[in-house]
Amino acid sequence: WKRLALVSEGVRDARLASERVREAAADLEESLVLHVEYAPYAPAEAIPRLLRADVDALLVWGRTAGAVELIAGLRRRGMDLPILAPAGLVLPEVAALGDDMGALFGAAPLDLEGDGELLQHFLDRCRRKSGEEPSHVAAYAYEAARMVIAAIGQAGLNRARIRDEVARMRFEGVSGQISFNSLGGYQREPVLVELHAGKWVRR
Repeated sequence: WKRLALVSEGVRDARLASERVREAAADLEESLVLHVEYAPYAPAEAIPRLLRADVDALLVWGRTAGAVELIAGLRRRGMDLPILAPAGLVLPEVAALGDDMGALFGAAPLDLEGDGELLQHFLDRCRRKSGEEPSHVAAYAYEAARMVIAAIGQAGLNRARIRDEVARMRFEGVSGQISFNSLGGYQREPVLVELHAGKWVRR
């Protein structure tokens, strides 16, 4: 896909993300030939312009409800181009829409289809307790709670010491090993997934 259209919601976070996407595209010498911003409460208004666009694929960046409405509207109008989505759309409720979403690819923060023992334990417990398919948001919330509990076990009930304990941790969790750099940053390579038969499948 050489000619991409960036489609973003007209809200602050999506605008900031769009700037980062444009910078990354320039670094990779990829072409963003069109940028369309859609209104938060009227995403369908952008559909006619996108249907006329001469592009190979769309990159949609926005909050879940509006982005799903936009994608579903494009599919109903006959657009079959591949659509690329950020982690915020890689959710079980989006996967459940299945064929209505067409060729949809996402950048997931972790692989929930892995076979690690800790991951399987988390997935089994989450399904049993909630009756729902776990999302990467649930996985990271679980990781964060376990890390804080472990830090309290080492540091006691002192906020500053808990923070310091978390900062120096090398924690083995459901998503793999977690540790932070000197600036408090944590980076993980995203996982490319595709929506297939109502499930997010690693590519």
